[in-house]
Amino acid sequence: MARRLRRAPVEDWGSLRPRRVCDWEEREGVVHLLVPRFGRGRLARWLARWWPLAPYRLCLDEIGSFAWRRSDGRATLREIGEALRDRFGERVEPLGPRLATFFARLERGRFVVLEDPS
Repeated sequence: MARRLRRAPVEDWGSLRPRRVCDWEEREGVVHLLVPRFGRGRLARWLARWWPLAPYRLCLDEIGSFAWRRSDGRATLREIGEALRDRFGERVEPLGPRLATFFARLERGRFVVLEDPS
């Protein structure tokens, strides 16, 4: 079941599992999220048929790309955070608030859903 991060108690946000739900591609180690030009609703699909424009590209930095690649619905936010700390060390501190903010923004933009394993 998907769960909104901002509704989760702070002490159990790490058990949520992010799952990617948008198109993306990787170029030279950087993840590009493909955002439909007209949005994602019924009207947007109709407009896209008449005006087929390329999607916007939202480019993530090295740290965001690393976290995005692990957002497959299997790893928890806690596990992603540990992998980030192992890979980047002090560059990701303060890790908890930074990771929560990153995934809250991705969730708000409908790029990921956060699934509660319980």
